[in-house]
Amino acid sequence: HDYCLLKCNARHRWFDIKALDKLTNSIHDDETGMMRSVAAVESLIEKEVKERGIKEDRIVIGGFSQGCVISVLTALRTQRNVAGVISLSGWLPLSHKIEEVSAGTESGLINTILTSGV
Repeated sequence: HDYCLLKCNARHRWFDIKALDKLTNSIHDDETGMMRSVAAVESLIEKEVKERGIKEDRIVIGGFSQGCVISVLTALRTQRNVAGVISLSGWLPLSHKIEEVSAGTESGLINTILTSGV
């Protein structure tokens, strides 16, 4: 059963946030929800490559807030040679196990813009 701090609709979020006071400790990240969203983004990339003939190296992944988190996580996990990732106002997800999360990635270095600010 999904829980959302702000009682939001599942269509309006990439993953659950259960407590605002635990955002700085990634052990509380909703890994299942995050990985489900990464799989959805990977599926979109696959569709663009196969059905539309777009080359992987012309695709940029991006997002804001929770979308930032998913774009960073997708970039860390993808086996595709995407052009880059643009991430705005988010954080590094699952940082307590970042080496495990990104293990096996064969895409090499990815051009990255990661911003945050007030």
